[in-house]
Amino acid sequence: MTVTTSIRPVGRRYFDQGTVIEIADVADMYKVRVDDIHGPDIEDIDLPFADVCRSCNGGTSGIGENTQILPGARVMIYFFDELKQLPIIMGILKHVERPTEVANNPGNQSVIVTTPISTREFQGKATIAFIEANPQYSSLLSHRKSLTWEFFSKKHTDYKPHIIAGIMGNLLVESNLDPTKFQDFKKTDDNKGVGRGVAQWDSRTGQRWDDCTNFARARNVSEYNLILQLEFIHHELQNDFYAGNGQFFISKNSLEAAVNFMRFYERPRKLNELSKHLNLRPDNRKHQVMEGEDRRIKEAKAVHREFTESR
Repeated sequence: MTVTTSIRPVGRRYFDQGTVIEIADVADMYKVRVDDIHGPDIEDIDLPFADVCRSCNGGTSGIGENTQILPGARVMIYFFDELKQLPIIMGILKHVERPTEVANNPGNQSVIVTTPISTREFQGKATIAFIEANPQYSSLLSHRKSLTWEFFSKKHTDYKPHIIAGIMGNLLVESNLDPTKFQDFKKTDDNKGVGRGVAQWDSRTGQRWDDCTNFARARNVSEYNLILQLEFIHHELQNDFYAGNGQFFISKNSLEAAVNFMRFYERPRKLNELSKHLNLRPDNRKHQVMEGEDRRIKEAKAVHREFTESR
């Protein structure tokens, strides 16, 4: 894809426009996604922090006042270096403001705002065209992971950290948490694979993808919406068949949660060897290894570390 840049050089410096994505915990610094530099292949975590060119108002201490820029603000950026790693915010750009998104639900639960700041609404034309042609990039993986963790954390107390990690470890293997994911083999009549969505539900007539689609239509939401698909997972986990008669929710750690979610919910293809994990069945038969078993466990452990040890 050819990107037409609108960066204006000034000597060996550069101006551009961008969107504030994140505020640093200290130092009044901001991460900014610059329209014509930071495409969808660059995750928010890799964006450089920008300082702010402040007014001459000394504030109450006489050494300058802090800014009050919030995520979503459109800003003018000036780069000190040709590599465009040393940005400074020169000012706020005029744009139509959005009201704060507030939603209520019957259970009076916390509600997640699902629109990531760094996507379509604030991007340049080239990035918008790329996202339209590649819908899996409409939300970066780091954002999808955070949304998924937050969703289950707020949904119910049954979703303890190691339980959520077990779910996410499986979904990362199945789809990389991409709600638009199509399986790339076993073609069906629509020339797509059998698997659909974050859990790669079977899309053949009368199977679980039909259930997910009906679940979405009853709520007037697209079946390819990430939060809708997570709601559907929660809905299915209320059925003992998919929760292993409660066995999934009594998993003691992320390894057990990953294995139980794999066996009772995902139910991938069995391989011709015995599993090394949780291999005591009530009928004294041995569990077989399932497709991607070790990777599901590895991903679950990594997610658990990421969201519990580093926060």
